[in-house]
Amino acid sequence: MVDSAGLLRAPATVGIHNLTSSIIMITPTVSNQLGPYLIGTILSSIIYGVTCVQVYIFFNYNKGSPKALKITIGILWILDTLHQIFSIIAVYDLAVTNFGNAAALGFPPWSNMASIPPFAFLEFIVKMIYVERIWRSSGKKWSLVVPIIVFSLIEFFAVTIFFIWGMIIDTFQGFAKLGPFSYVGLGSSAVADLLIAAIQINIIWKMRHHASRRTESLARTLTIYIINTQLLTSVVAVLDILTFALAAGTLIYTLFFNVLAKLLLSCCMAMLNATNELRMDVDAGELFSIPQIGTTASRAPFAQGDTVKSADNKSDSVSAVDLEARAIDD
Repeated sequence: MVDSAGLLRAPATVGIHNLTSSIIMITPTVSNQLGPYLIGTILSSIIYGVTCVQVYIFFNYNKGSPKALKITIGILWILDTLHQIFSIIAVYDLAVTNFGNAAALGFPPWSNMASIPPFAFLEFIVKMIYVERIWRSSGKKWSLVVPIIVFSLIEFFAVTIFFIWGMIIDTFQGFAKLGPFSYVGLGSSAVADLLIAAIQINIIWKMRHHASRRTESLARTLTIYIINTQLLTSVVAVLDILTFALAAGTLIYTLFFNVLAKLLLSCCMAMLNATNELRMDVDAGELFSIPQIGTTASRAPFAQGDTVKSADNKSDSVSAVDLEARAIDD
């Protein structure tokens, strides 16, 4: 563009356009379309198998869990199963139905798009499980959970908008236009996961000041577990964002997208089952009480060498952050 002084001046959008053309947009090939999707589906299948085992353990060894929680876990398993089925169908469409059809690599199979709604609902519901548990264990402090709820809602609506517009655009190259929705949605997911981890760690480490030496050791173990699980899901979400941005028009991002929902649910189920084992230790005579989800958190102080049990020892469904509500009170 030539300005009034006769000097050549490039529009501000040219640099962005060139960056998009040279770095972000990649020509679809079998290696960057079918390859990543296949690997992502294989990894998600492995995690799905682990989750199925965890769900089985939950229903067989958490018989005292609230009915509402059991129904929620059942719904989550159905959503996870649907997501996995759609992912497998998408791989079949790309690898078998459209075998040798290079042009088909540029268009998303219907099953690829169909896997997005189960992902959105699963992510939101799992985060709300964490929210409910944090809310109760913190003495019902809304200030701690409202930010998580907000970021979770942002993720849900951003992913929903991506799904709706994705159905209209219907090309992988066109998905580059939906980048902002992907960045906002997955970015919000990562932030929500980090908040969940930070708040749980804060509660547990405040608990340490009221605990015995053995309980302090347990607190360190729980902290490491929380960091590993929540940080892992956050890292996967960030990798999903980066691959979508740097390789738009391809399915490289699905390597992480297909794994993300599976990973989040698997970590949640592991937490539920681990806390059930923790309750079994309490019933056997351990050092502190663990309240049941859906009931008022225990207000009994930690024992210094004596056993303090919950009023309801047979309630299995508890969270690690439910250990002591008073621990977070200032």
